[in-house]
Amino acid sequence: MAKYKIAIDAMGGDYAPKQVIKGLNYFCKDYKDINNVHFVIYGKKKILERLIKHNKHINGHYEIVDTPEFVAPDAKPSAVIKKSTNTSMWQAIKSVKDKTTDAVVSAGNTGCLMAFSHLQLRTLANIKRPAITTMMPTKANKNVVMLDLGASIDYTSETFIDHTIMGSVYSSIINKIDKPTIGLLNIGEEDSKGNDELKKANQKLKENKSEIFKYYGFVEGHDILFGTTDVVVTDGWTGNIALKSIEGTAKFLSFMIKNAFKGNSLWSKFWGSISYLLVRRSMNKISKKMDIRRYNGAVLAGLNGIVIKSHGNSDAVAFYFAIKYALDLVKKNFKEKIEEALEAYYKANNK
Repeated sequence: MAKYKIAIDAMGGDYAPKQVIKGLNYFCKDYKDINNVHFVIYGKKKILERLIKHNKHINGHYEIVDTPEFVAPDAKPSAVIKKSTNTSMWQAIKSVKDKTTDAVVSAGNTGCLMAFSHLQLRTLANIKRPAITTMMPTKANKNVVMLDLGASIDYTSETFIDHTIMGSVYSSIINKIDKPTIGLLNIGEEDSKGNDELKKANQKLKENKSEIFKYYGFVEGHDILFGTTDVVVTDGWTGNIALKSIEGTAKFLSFMIKNAFKGNSLWSKFWGSISYLLVRRSMNKISKKMDIRRYNGAVLAGLNGIVIKSHGNSDAVAFYFAIKYALDLVKKNFKEKIEEALEAYYKANNK
């Protein structure tokens, strides 16, 4: 019997279910300990069975739960929540609630995934608002953890502190950093800048004790990819805009790199090809580091269960990494470590 069970919402995402199944196949082929992993796939059974016939590495590592309904990409949570209990997304989340699976991965509608997860799983003790959490590459040759990326926009100083603790736990697990540094994203580094709740959080984090993180202070937008701190904490509104800006910049630079060696004439194309051959190895390293698919998979931290949001336009490679992050967090007891960290922090600071 497999040690770990991962629920898959196969119908969520722009290229579902084809790319979801291809991503699963890629993972089953690549993962060394695959015999200890079992996938419970939620979606239209006939379609999934037909796809799996062409992705044979999944064989022996899955079961299908037939859910003929799915959540539309443009669905509003408030409009569909009462009639979504038979969808692949709802049922996949429910399996985590019922403890028949250890985590769920979905590339579906973000708003619905957050709403359904919050409604079924609830938040951990001491957490009022969950946070969408992920990581990105940096100049400092390490990954930076960033949250919140869109779950909540109304923040109190307590929310910033809760998310600081969750971000530090995530960084410790995924990036294997013993005591990560924390920065609060702001419009400047000075203590006088920012809104009142941000300034209150900054003051409390400076005064309070922590055994699991080191508080750096305020950071600015350029600090994210420069790796000034191991974790960057912000509200969901600002975080989502920052994330989309970074993703857009990465795509733009990839486009520019690909076109830098092209030309309009045969002569310029010839020299472009020669130039590319000379720098190909270095260019491949840059492209690999800038490939946002490798950082796909945002955990909805703070919930009483592990939920991974894969990007809506995920291809097979991106979905592979989302599954990998889900499994890593399950194996390292992410949820339980957040609970322990919250309890220890607030006990030390007399909350």
